[in-house]
Amino acid sequence: DGRYVLSDGGPSLAGEYKGKIYASGKLPSPLPSSSFTSLSLTTVGGAAHGAVDGQVIFSSAPISDAGTGFAILGTNAWLPVLFDDARVEQAGPDWGPLAPACPAAEAGAALFARPCEKNGRVAEDQRFELLPSWGLRHVGSGLCAFAGSAAEGTRLSLSTCDPKDARQRLKNDYTTIRNSLQELTLEAGNSRFHLAGGFDGSVFLAAKRSADRLPRQVQSWDSWSFFPNTGQLRNQYDPNESMGYPRCLSTCKPTGSLPIVV
Repeated sequence: DGRYVLSDGGPSLAGEYKGKIYASGKLPSPLPSSSFTSLSLTTVGGAAHGAVDGQVIFSSAPISDAGTGFAILGTNAWLPVLFDDARVEQAGPDWGPLAPACPAAEAGAALFARPCEKNGRVAEDQRFELLPSWGLRHVGSGLCAFAGSAAEGTRLSLSTCDPKDARQRLKNDYTTIRNSLQELTLEAGNSRFHLAGGFDGSVFLAAKRSADRLPRQVQSWDSWSFFPNTGQLRNQYDPNESMGYPRCLSTCKPTGSLPIVV
């Protein structure tokens, strides 16, 4: 009937929209069933622009700029539909090569959490590998994340990789950490601590929470998701507005500050 909705995720089959709705409206007339219709969606930063057959239906609609994912075409009902000539093109800035964010990493250097690079660009300071030995190796330097002691608040740094050193072994669900948030638990200290991060850019050990403890405050986090294509260890898998823009493990200290929603 010509109605359209721009939202975080489409509705379930014949159901309601569960994600946030950014724009909605109705076209002057329904889409024709006997010919192709051209649909265009452009997102740059925190704004979206949409058009149908070249006619703009919304412009500069405010959206979240924290999402990451892929494009998919489909319907939320059992309808005969044909898609053709689908393509994805670059829009806006932030596509060129990245300049180093800080000097090259070396042994003893502290680890931090800074805003994740966008558009699938690989930042060398954010590029890590999850090793089968439970090590977390920085690709550029070949060094591994290391906790000097198994104690609350210990800051993480880089050290020569040693698969037998329990202070480098951050155990995790090696498979599901790629599609969900998971804890990384340090083997040293009887596995009582895991990797945490703060919005001040710090990366440290935090005591594991028991069922009777309150959730950790929004100023920090204690679960991560690994994005293998870019080597990013992120503090969000799906966008979480209360945590602001996603942060990634990094060998560079963040500059400036990003707001969080309380």
